[in-house]
Amino acid sequence: MSAGSPALRHVVLGKFTDEATTAQKEAMLTALRGLPAKIPEICSLVCGMDVGIAEGNHDFSLNVEFTGPDGYQVYATHPDHVAVITDLIKPILKPGSRTAVQFTLPPPSTALKYYIFGHPVLMSPSPDIHNVGFSANGLPHRYERYDTESAAEVIATARSAGCGGGSVTIPHKESVMAHLDELTDAASTIGAVNTLTQLGGGRLRGDNTDWIGIRRQLEAKAPPREDGAAPVALICGAGGTARAAAYALQQMGAARVLVYNRTPARAEQLAADFGSPLEPLSDLALLDSLTRLDFVVCTLPGSSGFVLPPAQAGLLLRFKPTCLEAAYIPRHTAFVRQALLSGCRVVEGVEMLFEQGCAQCVLWTGQPAPRAEIAANLLTQLFGAASTHPAAEKMEPREEPPDGLKREVEAQDTGSPLKKARL
Repeated sequence: MSAGSPALRHVVLGKFTDEATTAQKEAMLTALRGLPAKIPEICSLVCGMDVGIAEGNHDFSLNVEFTGPDGYQVYATHPDHVAVITDLIKPILKPGSRTAVQFTLPPPSTALKYYIFGHPVLMSPSPDIHNVGFSANGLPHRYERYDTESAAEVIATARSAGCGGGSVTIPHKESVMAHLDELTDAASTIGAVNTLTQLGGGRLRGDNTDWIGIRRQLEAKAPPREDGAAPVALICGAGGTARAAAYALQQMGAARVLVYNRTPARAEQLAADFGSPLEPLSDLALLDSLTRLDFVVCTLPGSSGFVLPPAQAGLLLRFKPTCLEAAYIPRHTAFVRQALLSGCRVVEGVEMLFEQGCAQCVLWTGQPAPRAEIAANLLTQLFGAASTHPAAEKMEPREEPPDGLKREVEAQDTGSPLKKARL
């Protein structure tokens, strides 16, 4: 390994051909992981299936760090590296699927500011996620709330010297996109951004980790489908988070995704943007014809008081879908209460927030998220008896914290494989 701290990151993403075999893929990964022993200019190298800055969008990724451009040039032209590309990578990649990005890393000792941009954000628990993530990964960065209704102010602050990026929430998830220098495939497809990363020199990349939070939490709580059939889902809402839910459910192989919104034109537009298997739903009464319902995702504001009308509420009792509520204030929205009373498994908004925040932590630190430590801090800050957190009073019933957060802490305490499996 080269002495010194990494200053340059080179990321390669790609998709495999349909003919690529497991043996070929494993041989490629083995060869890549052996390069640091042959090329001392490499500070670190991480590669794997669906691992990296754009999780879920590519079959594999490679993340290599160097002390500077000279180290990268040695690596790029080194015979062992060239042989891996020629003999092992190119033969199994789809033509035109290989992409590479490269950007300068701030010195590890440089303390950067990160923010949750939006309005209102004064109750946001995001600082309680990311300050633990930075600290546990040995970084001096700080994460703060930045309440603003101005998208221009968001962009200007995120581009400023000393800012590493931030989270983006209502009302900016869609409005900031036109002002960014790069978008990941997920953000571009979803059409909404919840994560900004400054690449240096004020350049900004937009990403979306909401879909990861939705997918992972739904999969963690959903019971096994014994018949093996593709799931059927309902999305309530048509904004940025609904678009992330649509993307997540597509990635999960849903057979049908029905989209309901109080303004039907917005549901129609979302369905048109994503195509199959999304379908706009003009009237919730049309749900009565369903023969199965596996997931219900509510992305409407917690203050909306949304519930399924009495005529359709019986679907929750009949099918027991896994229900996800994106809003976390109040913790038990009207929809959450309806789902719980119907005996459904529920992903609470704070659990989705935790999951997407862990994905952001990986992007910003380049290291695994300290899931158990983050979950423990959220439990203390939001549900502790002595907590003075601005959102704590909205977390009733505080004596019964979300089971997803408790499982993360218990997994570490008991040495469960859950922690390792979810990094």
